[in-house]
This record gives sequence, structure tokens and C-alpha cells, in this order.
Amino acid sequence: MDYRIVVMNTATQNQLVFFGIEHSTLYVSRLKHNRTYVVMVQARNEDGYGELKSKTVTTLEAGMRELKQ
Repeated sequence: MDYRIVVMNTATQNQLVFFGIEHSTLYVSRLKHNRTYVVMVQARNEDGYGELKSKTVTTLEAGMRELKQ
């Protein structure tokens, strides 16, 4: 049905929370450069929310671009 997504800044513990996301892609703006975030995702179906999955990621330094492979 949809997803609940939480993006947490590990330095400040501030969280961005998104409910009712129906697509598998979410673009999050205003993240800080060279910071570590934990991205947590839960899928929801007719029985409720499933198991929470998380991944730790670090944003690029200012001025750097991701290399496409």
C-alpha cells in the first residue's frame, strides 16, 4: 500500500518523517553536506506496518558530485 520513511541526522538526532509514500523513490532536499544520516523504511499493507529496515548513509562534501557508473 505505502511506506513510512524516517531520515535522521545522527549528529543532531533531528528527524524528517514521511507517511503515505506510494512510490519506491523519494527525493529529500536540504540535507547537510558531509553528514551521516540513518534512513529507516517500513512498508504497510492491509495487516499494518512490517519490519523496520534501516541503512546508514553519508552525504557528499560540498562541491563533490557522485560518479555515475
